[in-house]
Amino acid sequence: MEFKTNFIKQVKKLLVNRPSRIKLNVSIKEIMKIVEIGTEINGFALFEHKDFRVLEDFATEHFGKDFLISKIDFTNRFTAASSVANEKSARQGVFESMLNVAAMDNALYFKDGTLVKLNLGIVSSLSPEQVQNLDVSKIKKLCVLENGVPLINLDKVLKDLPQEYQDIIFIYRGHGQNEAIVKDLIRSLNDEALVLLFFDYDIPGLKMATMFKALHNNSKVLIPTENSVIELLRFNKSELFRAQALTQSEYLMFKDKSAQGDRVSKEILYLQDKHLSLTQEAIIANGKELTTI
Repeated sequence: MEFKTNFIKQVKKLLVNRPSRIKLNVSIKEIMKIVEIGTEINGFALFEHKDFRVLEDFATEHFGKDFLISKIDFTNRFTAASSVANEKSARQGVFESMLNVAAMDNALYFKDGTLVKLNLGIVSSLSPEQVQNLDVSKIKKLCVLENGVPLINLDKVLKDLPQEYQDIIFIYRGHGQNEAIVKDLIRSLNDEALVLLFFDYDIPGLKMATMFKALHNNSKVLIPTENSVIELLRFNKSELFRAQALTQSEYLMFKDKSAQGDRVSKEILYLQDKHLSLTQEAIIANGKELTTI
């Protein structure tokens, strides 16, 4: 099957930006129909995390594993013939296994005595071999970001963080092999190291944060304060919430955990009760105060 240039560009744009809500156009409608993802409501397309996983698989099958970082000139005739996909699929995407890291002013230390300075405005990508060589004993504070966009907009993230976290190292959680690498890194941290988890303030985001939180005893989840949530209500994606709502069995599970004192489970029940779904980007873009649970 051949695809038009604009279709391919839109697929790439969706995978890079991963919007939960976007205005419909002909290309977006075509992607939704062909890939069978998303929900159309009032002239907008709504996407969940699972939709982007399906789109990733589609892009890998048709355009190759390194599609997102390829330097193909879209002004040339590029129809993603099967020969292109076959050639690419034999190789792993360059950034698919990389650990993406940033900080305002910090450094990564390695077992061989070298270090990599981390400064605001620069994102460093480490290979699995480099990650293995990390001196994790030097990592005192680590913040895992659900989405990649905040990693390249740290100035906006930092202004919302409490002062004690300004020197923290940020990593993107990943979505393929690099997600497994991130989890392994968290498990290997010293007990006294602090792990912050900053995900979407919605049910899927906090469920994911719960899984990451279980990897390290000294983990906290970053969420907007109660007053910030009130101020963000105009950005609430209530229509998206319907696709995120807990099943009866999930509700009972989180209710039981909440009764045992689990604060994240209590927050998930709050989101369910209030029909709330706020993206990480909305929280950051509007400069809302964050707190930890």
